[in-house]
Amino acid sequence: MDGENEMPLNGNDINDDDVKDEESSSFTENCTDSEKPNEAVIDEEENLKLLLITDLPMEVIVHIYDFLPLVSRYNASMACHVLYEAFNHPKLWHEQRLRINGDVLNYGSKYFGNCTRTVPNKIKHLVKKFGKYFQFLTIWVFGHLGKLNEWSSVLLELSQQCRLEKLTLVVGKMTTESDLLGKPPKKKDMDILLSFIQNAFRIKHLDIKSWPLFPETMFLADQNIFKALMKNTKLKELEQLDLFWPYTNLMWSERQPILPDSNMVLELIQYLGNLKKLGLRSTMLSDALLEALASARRSRRISLIRIFVTYAKGKPEYQIPNIKSLSWKRLTDINPDFHVECHVMPRLPSIELGNMLTLDCPLSKITFLQWSRIDEQLMESIVNKFNQTLKTFEVYCDFKDYDEALIKMVAECQFLENLVIRSCSTHCVNVETIKKLAFWRGTRWVTFQIDEKNISFIDKPQNIEEDTVVGKNENGEYFLVGMHQFHAEPEGKERRMKCQELKDSLAVILGQKFISRNKAIIIDRNSTV
Repeated sequence: MDGENEMPLNGNDINDDDVKDEESSSFTENCTDSEKPNEAVIDEEENLKLLLITDLPMEVIVHIYDFLPLVSRYNASMACHVLYEAFNHPKLWHEQRLRINGDVLNYGSKYFGNCTRTVPNKIKHLVKKFGKYFQFLTIWVFGHLGKLNEWSSVLLELSQQCRLEKLTLVVGKMTTESDLLGKPPKKKDMDILLSFIQNAFRIKHLDIKSWPLFPETMFLADQNIFKALMKNTKLKELEQLDLFWPYTNLMWSERQPILPDSNMVLELIQYLGNLKKLGLRSTMLSDALLEALASARRSRRISLIRIFVTYAKGKPEYQIPNIKSLSWKRLTDINPDFHVECHVMPRLPSIELGNMLTLDCPLSKITFLQWSRIDEQLMESIVNKFNQTLKTFEVYCDFKDYDEALIKMVAECQFLENLVIRSCSTHCVNVETIKKLAFWRGTRWVTFQIDEKNISFIDKPQNIEEDTVVGKNENGEYFLVGMHQFHAEPEGKERRMKCQELKDSLAVILGQKFISRNKAIIIDRNSTV
């Protein structure tokens, strides 16, 4: 880094202030009591005038730096030695992400077999100087993993000096059947990334979001990431493991990725006897896995399992597993605080999900992502099974005319405290229903989010059945029910006014004002915003 030159302070400014202080002092001495200015006001103005960012405690300056991008931090560090010292503070370098551009394809005319060919010198310098402070590291390879080239030496040096507590690996896209037609990554490049697993000695959280799963590499012990993990005895202290759990804010993941089978995951879980939290795909779940987690020989009791549902109709490898109620009950017996969270991405029959989330499953959170599906039958099943455990219900998928089912859920699920309706449907929840939901919990709601486009301000006609497409009005004229209701909704300024009135009335019920963000009305008592 070339920027270690410090900018000297200007001493003339200090001398000018001294002169002003002397003049002010002589003036006040010559004044009578009635003519003297308000000394407290003068002192306050002087204190405000002299307060600089460098006068703040170092912890505060470092906290301010946290909100700045790297380039802005560097530019600020050139101002003076205090800001340069803050730039070098270890806390600023605890959480880092390395982005490596891979190949678009691993076969065909666009395949080059190289990742980013050159590494900027500033990256090399920063990794060399601050790599020892990295504690929460994400390595993200976009596309397909090719030859690492210059990245090899940078990553190898980093794996030997950093003291990671959390490692997140996003190594290329998730492998699919079409990718198997191309070329797998080279062994030497895989070895560089595996060195972070082999050299780890204090990692508590390992998050493998994607990894090249080619048959020719999975059967080789020195290239199999799970085998490498089990060879490092210090990783037995791992407390949290996430296997191919995607970034759920993206609302999407590969529908049919190649995943490790349940037997391989079982072997891994049996080795990691210290796990407290586990995130995995539904295809990896089995009765044998839950039995292993309930074993008395484990050092710690599991407290959380997060399940990301993967399903494809007609394909055995992507079916939802049938889990016995007894398997869930064993886990709650050894740890009453044990709970399950489930994220549903694909559309699947309600009965399939029910075969996995059986009666004794302590489901505390269920999220339906944008491309999933929910109906009244599924909502009723959730209420009947999990009314004693459900705390969070989130919907981002199509959600239409389920007001009664929603009211029943809030009424019967006594521990429900987080409700999020951010559906892709418009006008799907009536305004009176929203008021009832808010009133039912009142100030006990921890999170209450409703997307503005999901609010309906008109009542559904009483003489129209639920599935009616074409209706008949009082004049005997036929009309499209859905189109009629859509155009009957207030728009523009009128709709904004009604939304504001709703916010004001809900703020009284919930005891907290709404936060307006991304065209949604939000109450989140866990948020500092």
